[in-house]
Amino acid sequence: MDFRSGKIGPGLDFDFLPVFRTSRLILRHVGPENFEQLLLHENQDAVRSFLNATDDLIWAEQLRRFSNGLSSWNNSFCHFFLFSSDTLTPVGYCGFHQMHPGHRKAELGYSLYEEHFKRQGLMTEAVDFVIQYGFDTLKLIRIEAMTGTDNVASTRILEKKGFQKEGFLRKNYLRNGMAEDSVMFALLNEKELELLGNKA
Repeated sequence: MDFRSGKIGPGLDFDFLPVFRTSRLILRHVGPENFEQLLLHENQDAVRSFLNATDDLIWAEQLRRFSNGLSSWNNSFCHFFLFSSDTLTPVGYCGFHQMHPGHRKAELGYSLYEEHFKRQGLMTEAVDFVIQYGFDTLKLIRIEAMTGTDNVASTRILEKKGFQKEGFLRKNYLRNGMAEDSVMFALLNEKELELLGNKA
């Protein structure tokens, strides 16, 4: 099956977005170099489906981010939008929403769109790929991740992947209008640190 053919479903017909695959997922890469091209694509219905912009408020937020600029000289992003390889339906996203190329570090973020996608190991599969991409392709030294103190599922994924808990951040983010605490995790690229002459 040719995932660049434009004949297999909404969100998968953008031939300018690189395609990657794991055992159960199709991953489409979106970065600063192609995000503008995606948003300005002539098939706006497909773009909204791809970005899971299910209502006008979400779509307006995506456009606001674009208009304000999602990258700068010291900050970038690298997202992978996830699709089921069986049904070709949008599943979620996983990637680096805060990248600092000069320091070779990034913050990992991920989410599944629907409840029925959870507890199947799909996000663990996506995180596996993104970590490997970050270390092997982007040559990151450090990957950070923050979770809510009550987010057991996310904490389990990070700990399973070898992330170490590094700190507790008070009232670090807003959710439903309430300031909540979060926990900082990090994973180090020991191979790259060894090349730099540092010990992990």
